[in-house]
Amino acid sequence: NVFHCNLMMSASTSMQGRKELLARMRDMKVAADVVTYSTFIDKAVKGGSMDVAEQALDEMAAVGIQPNAYTFSALIDGYGKRKMLNEARGTWDRMMLLGVAPATHTYTSLMDALGKVGDAAGAEKLFHHLLNETSLEPTCAFFTTMVDAHTRQGNIAAVRRVAEIAEETEGFRPDASLYNSVLNAADKIADLPDVMEVLGRMEERGVAPDIVTWTCLVDAHGKRGLVKEAE
Repeated sequence: NVFHCNLMMSASTSMQGRKELLARMRDMKVAADVVTYSTFIDKAVKGGSMDVAEQALDEMAAVGIQPNAYTFSALIDGYGKRKMLNEARGTWDRMMLLGVAPATHTYTSLMDALGKVGDAAGAEKLFHHLLNETSLEPTCAFFTTMVDAHTRQGNIAAVRRVAEIAEETEGFRPDASLYNSVLNAADKIADLPDVMEVLGRMEERGVAPDIVTWTCLVDAHGKRGLVKEAE
């Protein structure tokens, strides 16, 4: 049945194997569903085959299967990682035209695409739209993506603002991964007092530093010639 076929699709490690599985499903008259195609598309994207992923999306339309937010998120994420902003935007527009509501990950993927090409302002528009105009719950990846976009532009004030918004967002608790991204920003585009201020904020909120935190702190001290402090 389709459930077992979807498990096989998820476990498949080769593009050829996944294509053959789809063909066998057709031969056995097992109707593929949105999970089948979304998994196929996600794996095609991660394998670098954007053209195959797009063909699968077209095939979904041809057989009358409505893509979901996960389907489109996978494509947007793939285009974003390749800095193909026009294609990422086009996929978002196609999703909206079909009436598919974006998920938090969809916003995050397009924000990442914008940030990677230097459009932090565009990413911030999406950031505030999710927070203020939807009922979607933000994730650490959502906030971290916004931090990274501002870091690329060397805007430490904007990085601090994102961290403050995360801390003030009801129902959301920042974790070490978010503070590590802020710590990394402070190390790259600010100075040591800013780095230590981030560590202080972690301690105030009961967020335990992890190995990434300590590595960043050692690096921050070491690159400034503070070898003893780094030790």
